[in-house]
Amino acid sequence: MFTRLLTAITALLLLAAATPGASDPDAKEILWHVREAYAHLKSFDFTSSAAGTFETDGIKYRMVIPQELARGDNPDEPLTMHYGLFRAEKLDGSGELSAVKPGFFGPPSMSYYEFDKLGSDVRYAKFLREDSASANGKSSPCFVIEVLRNPDPLAARQATPPSPQVLWIDKTAFLVLRETLQTESNEHTAIDWDVTFPSYKLNEPPPKWLADLKKGNEEQKAQRKAKMLGISAPSFKLADLDGHEIALADLHDKVVLLDFWATWCVECRPEAAIVSSVEKTWSAKGLVVLCITNESPEDVHFFFDKTHEPMPTLVNGWDVWTQYLVNVGGVPSFVLVDKAGKIVAYHNGFFSEAELTAQFPKAGLS
Repeated sequence: MFTRLLTAITALLLLAAATPGASDPDAKEILWHVREAYAHLKSFDFTSSAAGTFETDGIKYRMVIPQELARGDNPDEPLTMHYGLFRAEKLDGSGELSAVKPGFFGPPSMSYYEFDKLGSDVRYAKFLREDSASANGKSSPCFVIEVLRNPDPLAARQATPPSPQVLWIDKTAFLVLRETLQTESNEHTAIDWDVTFPSYKLNEPPPKWLADLKKGNEEQKAQRKAKMLGISAPSFKLADLDGHEIALADLHDKVVLLDFWATWCVECRPEAAIVSSVEKTWSAKGLVVLCITNESPEDVHFFFDKTHEPMPTLVNGWDVWTQYLVNVGGVPSFVLVDKAGKIVAYHNGFFSEAELTAQFPKAGLS
């Protein structure tokens, strides 16, 4: 109840800032509330329509891709997308449908829809104007914000960098109701996208297609995680919030607990107190805790200023996330490394203090 009241009050303040004659509202502050709105939803299911226009071989086309975006069960569930069938229509007045050759293009990547990460590691954000957008049968007043994100640290090195997004953000609910962006086809043809979200359901059971997909993914993830156990922990060197570099190789005589987290991860927040307690209790026994985020120092400081819950953190860990998390799990994740530098425990998701410390004997701590 308090969170909803705080969000409503903030929305009113932002609306007041957007009135004629007043200074523009703070774009990063708006994105913070967007991120909080999505992160605190237990589940959501958005229908979406991505309309793309492009020109190839002298012919202009428009295509519409039916989509469904859903996240189920808890805030740390990954966003998942389900596509419908689509074809391209010529824009020469004939209205002729034409299939584009296979592999020519793909729809916008998942990162453009991960609104629960907005405000985290954003290269820039700026307020453009006020407007409106429609969803669930009504028109809602919106903030229109332009955002450019930094590349996904888990994306392939050859992946195309993200393009700026223009977002229509509901002033009351802080949900994104429309976005525009530009991507490139595999043949470097520019595609202009206009994505709308005409209907949505919040905090309801996830759709069946998502439940079935999740079951299969969990089985595959368990197999991949098992392959991590017993291997040498990939080496790395990262800076903390004060700019001091810390290398895993320098901790060869210690048991190391790697805590992968992010400011946009709601499930990571209660674990901050757990990790702090564990470090205080076990550091004298030879445990070193390294909290690692892929974000910049500025983003982490901004988060700590909001939450007043700072913790020792290594920043800009994009490469380390790729080494430890790709194809295995997201955040929060814990990796326990013994004194020989071997991974002896790997867990993705929430861990209570008792569950966490129960892993320590595997590394020789008791």
